[in-house]
Amino acid sequence: MAGSLCGLGTQQPYGYFFPQSGGNAVQHRPVTPDSGTITATATMTKVATSGGMIIQEFDFSVADEKGIIYEGDTMFGFFSREALANQVGVRDAVIYQPTAEEEKRGRSLSYPSNAPFPDKMLRMIDHIDLFVPDGGPKGLGYVKGIKEVDPDEWFFKAHFYQDPVTPGSLGWNRSSSS
Repeated sequence: MAGSLCGLGTQQPYGYFFPQSGGNAVQHRPVTPDSGTITATATMTKVATSGGMIIQEFDFSVADEKGIIYEGDTMFGFFSREALANQVGVRDAVIYQPTAEEEKRGRSLSYPSNAPFPDKMLRMIDHIDLFVPDGGPKGLGYVKGIKEVDPDEWFFKAHFYQDPVTPGSLGWNRSSSS
């Protein structure tokens, strides 16, 4: 999204594009109808600038009257169009491929649709194509999920203006190994 955040876009003669770059979080307990009003707090903990790019780090928490429900940290990168044009992606990445024996032992199944699994609107998997409980490169399990991409899904329209990609906050990834 071209634009500004906290006045950042006014520091350069061009707008910034700002994807979420990473983070960690812990859910301490579920949000239920009994949670009542929840409050989100974010604190900027670090800012670094270099070569027309800006990286900001934040700590955040979500709480109700009983205390912290969810907390973590996140990072956003603000990049000029020129900086993004030179991105080459992850180099030499190899996606794990299940062995023939894992394919034979594995099974496919429908993705669960009842709680605690997400409702269709937030589901990033439509079908589990291959599930091997003890598969994967470390024997910890292998799951290959399939998401049928529908260009009319809400997040394409709700994401950054003229940037119709799946938001990082929905957390899906091409890698399917555990």
